Amino acid sequence: PPPSPGGNRHNPAGGGGNGNGNGSTPQPILTKEGFGKCMRELVPSSELETAELITFSEFLLKLYGCFETSGDPNQQHSHNQHQHPHPQHPDVYVVANELATGFSFLCAGNKSAKLSLAFELLDENRGGYLTRRGLTQYLRSYLTMLVGITSASSTNATASLSRADMLEAVDNGASWTQDHVFSSLKCKHKTVITFEDFAEWYTEGGYNVAPWLELLDLKKFLSLLDVDSKAVAGSGSGGANPAAEPSSSFAQNGRNSHGSTKSHEDPYETT
Repeated sequence: PPPSPGGNRHNPAGGGGNGNGNGSTPQPILTKEGFGKCMRELVPSSELETAELITFSEFLLKLYGCFETSGDPNQQHSHNQHQHPHPQHPDVYVVANELATGFSFLCAGNKSAKLSLAFELLDENRGGYLTRRGLTQYLRSYLTMLVGITSASSTNATASLSRADMLEAVDNGASWTQDHVFSSLKCKHKTVITFEDFAEWYTEGGYNVAPWLELLDLKKFLSLLDVDSKAVAGSGSGGANPAAEPSSSFAQNGRNSHGSTKSHEDPYETT
């Protein structure tokens, strides 16, 4: 099928736009070499045993691979296809903002702060909003990381799916969720969305549409991985899945009165 209006990982802008669709800001890119340098600075190899270093490196490279694309990041091309190398860009790279958003799953901080910070990160022109294309990119970043973590650590049927199939499912899921957000009562007839709009959508039932956003709560995410590992080992206790019990709201005011992300524990955050 043709690319959706919301764009895809090989055309984050969709249509004829650039960036997240808010303007003409070029997409920031990160090569595998640059990614490796960043990881070495964040986690010095001297702090890891050799076996740990190998495992850690392989895992991170698999996650990076889920975000990889090629060609001109600001030109449209179809899903799961690589263009001819662009003279001003490396053969293969990731869109840095998408990678950073996805990696927030592994960072400390509450769900509200992570969502707000990523929203600002993808709002490249600092307009205080995302277009449909920008929201699709926002959602796709999270889904890509979830799929990447699952495929990189899974030994079940998920591992047998091709990379193209998994990433197509991610694109479809992000586009479907974006469509649901803009079809909601609050956002009907809008062409852009603010973080406050998105927070209200989530609080008023969006958590049933995108329950996976609950996994931005690192405790729930780690609990889910623990439950999954026990189930694979045949020692699951049959208890409730922490990630299936959503906090039905996150801060509707994810930013303070000056528009910056809150760094303290969010009083609106529930568990």
